[in-house]
Amino acid sequence: MIQKILTSFLILSLCLSCNNYDCFGIYEDDLFPIAIQDKNGNNLLHSRYMEDSIKIYYLFPDGCSVLCDMPYMNISKGFRMYSDVIEISTTVWFYHTHNGKVYSIVSSKTEPCTIYLEWNSQDTDTIQATSVTIKSTKDKPLPGGICKVLAYDKIYYNGNLIVASWENNQEKMSQGIYPTIIKE
Repeated sequence: MIQKILTSFLILSLCLSCNNYDCFGIYEDDLFPIAIQDKNGNNLLHSRYMEDSIKIYYLFPDGCSVLCDMPYMNISKGFRMYSDVIEISTTVWFYHTHNGKVYSIVSSKTEPCTIYLEWNSQDTDTIQATSVTIKSTKDKPLPGGICKVLAYDKIYYNGNLIVASWENNQEKMSQGIYPTIIKE
């Protein structure tokens, strides 16, 4: 009986102490969507660019570019393809060894991430992404009571800025506006 009372007291005190926090949790957003169109605005995904022809290579801190192949992950090729956009991951959860040293992009999230997007054997583009940490404040709370967001920030496509900030991109995407790449 005493054990039940102590357990109940412990649970009650934990629940009451939770009310002292203004936020909870960390949200990580490392997938950014891109629409691929021709100069007339026609969607090129699933017509000209097929999922099985696209390859993602990540540039590691040692200068090696490594094909993304993680069969144990739900985003095993470094991207997800939908009918109107392709989502590309700025974080990879694999390592590579070069000259006896182990390298990881996960441990270098503070550095810009360079991605080579190979559409086919003839066409490769470069994407660079910077990261940002956004903290919730009383003046500017994050949605859903989240304390912190770890996300992509600026996105450059072949040297041209296509995403100015994660927050700006979230607002645009809520209106159905996605960063768009024009391919010939």
